[in-house]
Amino acid sequence: MDIPAFVRSTHGVAHRAALRRQGVTRHHIRKELDAGRVFRVGRNRIATHDCNLELLRAAALCARLTCVSAAKVYGLWAFDDDRLHISVPPTYSRASDDIRAPMPLKHWGVGPVPTDTTDLIEPLINVLLHVSQCQPRELAIAIFDSAVNTGAITLAELERLADALGGRFRSVVDGCDGRADSGIESALRVRLALRGIVLRIQVMIDGHRVDGLIGDWLVIQTDGYGPHSDSAQRSRDLAQDRRLMRMGYTVLRYSYSQILYDWPRVEAEILAVMARGLHLRPHG
Repeated sequence: MDIPAFVRSTHGVAHRAALRRQGVTRHHIRKELDAGRVFRVGRNRIATHDCNLELLRAAALCARLTCVSAAKVYGLWAFDDDRLHISVPPTYSRASDDIRAPMPLKHWGVGPVPTDTTDLIEPLINVLLHVSQCQPRELAIAIFDSAVNTGAITLAELERLADALGGRFRSVVDGCDGRADSGIESALRVRLALRGIVLRIQVMIDGHRVDGLIGDWLVIQTDGYGPHSDSAQRSRDLAQDRRLMRMGYTVLRYSYSQILYDWPRVEAEILAVMARGLHLRPHG
């Protein structure tokens, strides 16, 4: 077996027991270590030099990655709060060995999906449970929406889990939509809903999708990471905004940072435009 390739398939960090289950002997592992193709992490794990650094840090702490830290590894949208989120047993004390700031955020609860000693990341359902218990509701909904949007889980599965888990998990699932193209759209939708404002997500207008629509004439566009990050896409976005405005729509465009960090100003601007009735009638 190609040991480095197997370790890379687990995001660059693997438990020795997982390798032994694949038929890899201690001798083979020692050869790879001596050759420098992998290195030791604590007593029971090895890693490649291009491994996921957050997973490496969790492995060094004998913990499992969870919550927003794990959501990113699963390829979900997640707001990076600069904390390492780890899942630990009730008797855990190793986090005091980690002197990096900020300190790891420990999740003590046991998830509904059983884990194995070789697991370095919590199963997705456990991750979503920790997200619902840890994150502000609008950000938790954004992560759940992302899980649905990427096909990691379905709304029907979330509903069944919510019936069993209840509490904050149920509250988050009740706010899910799954149609949002990005987490920032989900957060925007939920925050506006607190004002009783319905933001329809991914609406088709004249053959093109818009991020959100309030009423019939107020378009809300968002600039996030990923598809909105390059200059060519930015030019196309602005051209679409001008096309919509020529058709009579009022268009408001906000960045990722504005929605997350300057929400009072964004909200005030949307409310001011709605006060003029521009969501109900064409502009101009």
